[in-house]
Amino acid sequence: MSSTEVGQESKEITRRDFLKGVAVGGATGLVVGAGGAALVMPGKEETGLSEKWDYETDVLAIGGGATGLAAALWAKDAGVDSMILEKASTLFGSATSICGGCWVVGGGTSTQKEQGIDDTPDLFYDYLMTHSKVPSDPTLVRTYVDTSLQVYEWAVGLGVECVSLAAYWGMEKARAHWTDIVETVKILDQECKNKGVEILFETPATKLIVNKEGRVVGAEADNKGRTIYVKARKGVVLGCGGFSANPDMLFEYHGPTIAKMMPVGSPNDTGDGFKMAMAAGGDLRDVFVLPDMAVAACDSRVTLAQIPRDGGIMVNKNGKRFVNESILCMDQGAAAVEQPDRLAYIIYDANVPKTMSNIKLGRHEAAGGEIYEANSIAELAEKAGLPVDTVVETVNNYNGYVESGQDPEFGRTTLDGPNGKPVKLETPPFYCLPCTGAIYPTEIGLRIDENARVIDVFGNVIPGLYAGGLMAAMGVKGSTGRTLPAMAGAFTFGYIAGRHAATAESWDA
Repeated sequence: MSSTEVGQESKEITRRDFLKGVAVGGATGLVVGAGGAALVMPGKEETGLSEKWDYETDVLAIGGGATGLAAALWAKDAGVDSMILEKASTLFGSATSICGGCWVVGGGTSTQKEQGIDDTPDLFYDYLMTHSKVPSDPTLVRTYVDTSLQVYEWAVGLGVECVSLAAYWGMEKARAHWTDIVETVKILDQECKNKGVEILFETPATKLIVNKEGRVVGAEADNKGRTIYVKARKGVVLGCGGFSANPDMLFEYHGPTIAKMMPVGSPNDTGDGFKMAMAAGGDLRDVFVLPDMAVAACDSRVTLAQIPRDGGIMVNKNGKRFVNESILCMDQGAAAVEQPDRLAYIIYDANVPKTMSNIKLGRHEAAGGEIYEANSIAELAEKAGLPVDTVVETVNNYNGYVESGQDPEFGRTTLDGPNGKPVKLETPPFYCLPCTGAIYPTEIGLRIDENARVIDVFGNVIPGLYAGGLMAAMGVKGSTGRTLPAMAGAFTFGYIAGRHAATAESWDA
């Protein structure tokens, strides 16, 4: 039967039947993906679905970021098989691998206790439920608060280190646990090897396979040009990122301005998982939430917001400051994108880079990013192509503001958010980084329940389908109304998905 004939025969299927995965005929299944839905007859060569699965596992994770890694590893710990399909050639192609590495987690972590910070899950829950401009989902917030603590301690037990503990988004307790995400990914990669989690690289999933009962039973994928079929006896976990690298989807959901912004997320975040999940009936939440902006290097696309917050300043192409540099990275990005040619420059000296800035700068240099360096501000401005006299005047004025304790231009009186005092730029060598306003990964997510199961447009669980990270609307909002850093939620709901799927009854039992 040709694909055209399949399409003709399926015309009488109602939308409700389609969304539920109901097919015509007792032996018929449904393959749903970016190209829509097509009826398939398992075992019939003309449908493109082979008689045998190329791979079989219990829990299939699509995406090798935090969600997929946590799901696969916890499924293994629960005593079932798991594997991962990853679009990139290594685990360092995921959104997780290039994020800031911040776990916003509280409730009494070992790191908090070491630093004498008294915190409880209830305090964390109360904060999240009372300090958000956008209502948080109480069930998901409770799930996150209670579970993220356990997942953080699991990561610490594997060797993940917290390099900095700080307050975040005005929280009354220090809950931002900054880690070196590159080292974290290396640790989890080794853990997958140790536990026998098979990872197929350069293998993007293209379709979900749904049986006649409407259950997701596996996935079709492109394995280096070869179509393969992977059977998932217990569940499929979607952790394949957002769609910040898909201008068409950005335009569709957020309009022309956002579609033109430089994305700082993974170039592999092209919305593949959303297309597959929506074809299976998955519902969306947070459609109204625009991607947030950051300051990112023009060449490496590494976010650099912490450098101004460690004591640097930001100037435009005319050599003038334009913002209070201690503000949130989202506000820095919003200000930078309004400058001439959407360009900004971060200027800092030898005293500025602290722990997190060094991590960011190391990532920038590893990606081939450019940094101008000089022994004087004048020489630095000349190398960067900025108006020398104006930049020298700007830095001298700023140093005078720091000394007097008053910033009449932009009111900067702190170093980092509400903390610390500004410092002068006076210790050579001096550095300059060209940057621009860029969008963080998208915040639209699939509706999930407390077990990370995807919910369809009718409010029903889609059997066998889970989601986490950038793919899921995790319901946890901070004081700005935005989702807390996706990494912590991705690990947490990836763990929840893997754990829950591992206990599910095998569909082919």
